[in-house]
Formats: sequence, structure tokens, C-alpha cells
Amino acid sequence: MTDEQQAQGGETPSRKGFSVVVFLVGLVAVWAAIYGFTKGEIMEIIQPNWLLAGAAVLVGSLMLINTLRPQRKR
Repeated sequence: MTDEQQAQGGETPSRKGFSVVVFLVGLVAVWAAIYGFTKGEIMEIIQPNWLLAGAAVLVGSLMLINTLRPQRKR
């Protein structure tokens, strides 16, 4: 069989990479788990300014890590 015949056989190549939708669903799941474990008192434990600062550190770190990864050719 040639590569063309295998590609037409209905098999789609697996897609790898970052999925924003899956990431957001994961964040919602983590938030729901924390909310459940703290019995709804999460806002008394985590102050909004620290949550915003943590998100900024996370986004900045991800941006730095992304610049260090080797770029793929498309």
C-alpha cells in the first residue's frame, strides 16, 4: 500500500498540541474541587489580589517556557 491509500482509509492522524478548551475545562474542574473541599469558603481563604498575582506569574512563566521550546516547522 502506498501512503495515499493509507491516508484515504479513514484513519486521521493524531493531533498533538495544546488545547485551550481542555485547559479551561480542567481549570473549572480544579476550581470546583477546591470549592467542594473547602465547603464554599474558598473566597475567605484565597484573597482576589493573590489570585490575580498568581495568575500573572503563571501566564508569564508559560510565556517564558514557550520561548525556550524549539519551534516546529509546519
